[in-house]
Amino acid sequence: MNKTKMATPKVAGKAFHPKKRINRKTKLHLVFDGNARREFLTGFHKRKVQRQKKAKEELDHQLREERKRLKQEVGHKK
Repeated sequence: MNKTKMATPKVAGKAFHPKKRINRKTKLHLVFDGNARREFLTGFHKRKVQRQKKAKEELDHQLREERKRLKQEVGHKK
């Protein structure tokens, strides 16, 4: 029972490994839109400012509503 290793063919002193075949039918191709990429990468600050502005507007709206409610409560108690 001699166990023998299968020798891999050598080319110029290096082991030779055959290339894997590329499945061209199901290979995924990505196409990048340069303008969209640039807008995404450079728009972080702009989107942050936009989020902050929206949050401030919502807070102002809530404060106005709270003031209205308080005025109505005070008016009913008199």
